[in-house]
Amino acid sequence: MTNAIETYTTWGDSGYDCDHCGGRLLKRTDAETGQPDRHCYQCEQCGCQWSLDRRPLRVGKSAECRKAQVGRIEEEQVSNEAWVRLLTLGLFVLAGFFLFRFGGPALVRLLAPALVVGVLVFVMFRFARRRDDA
Repeated sequence: MTNAIETYTTWGDSGYDCDHCGGRLLKRTDAETGQPDRHCYQCEQCGCQWSLDRRPLRVGKSAECRKAQVGRIEEEQVSNEAWVRLLTLGLFVLAGFFLFRFGGPALVRLLAPALVVGVLVFVMFRFARRRDDA
């Protein structure tokens, strides 16, 4: 009795075209004995791979592939920065509420100068970083 592990790959047309080179995307299914099947899309020309929900898994080596990946990363960074700003603002409002509610106005009056200095330092560092980037 042998416990051989068999692997095979099947290909099918996905109906999509590659975002990078315009080649035909194929739906790739990798099967291995005892493991769940793995599915992804793969470009016939440049070899880029995407998950079924269109997230890049592997980027090809052509100039178009690298350029498209850099653009995608920049879009994600802009999107992430907005969430970070919103989360930070929400945490500051929540901290201010709890500080005022449980510490009283006297504690707020003691911490206000430190808060103003902290905000000014943050703004100065942020301005300096943006100025260096430009």
